[in-house]
Amino acid sequence: MLDAFGSIRRDLRRYRLFEQLSAPWHGGMADIVRGMLIERRWCGVPAAEDPPSYEVYLENGIKTISVRPYALTVRIVADEPAAAEFGRLDAMIYSAARCFRLANDLRSVPVSAKRASSTGYRCATRIHDRRAGRQPGA
Repeated sequence: MLDAFGSIRRDLRRYRLFEQLSAPWHGGMADIVRGMLIERRWCGVPAAEDPPSYEVYLENGIKTISVRPYALTVRIVADEPAAAEFGRLDAMIYSAARCFRLANDLRSVPVSAKRASSTGYRCATRIHDRRAGRQPGA
């Protein structure tokens, strides 16, 4: 994976906006890896233990869905100075990432329900149980 990231970085360095946007691009790529490691750790938690809260799960999922690095890469390759206005687009990137993550989770519900082991499924079940007044896992 590091070789792939390095290859992408080398390609992006050819563009003049990379220097200006490299810090958020690197941060986004690091967030993907950290988030995947967190999700891997959650997958190893026994089903009887509490999964992370929905908020914690979604915040991590927003990073692992990779929208921020994709959006930055497009802006770098577009090579337009106006594309460097990162602050203006950050809220839209965050919203898009949340939508993509939730859509991805919804698509995987049938498979997750069969094995009842995915973190997203366990988080959603816990929230549903609490809203219904049941003890999680009861």
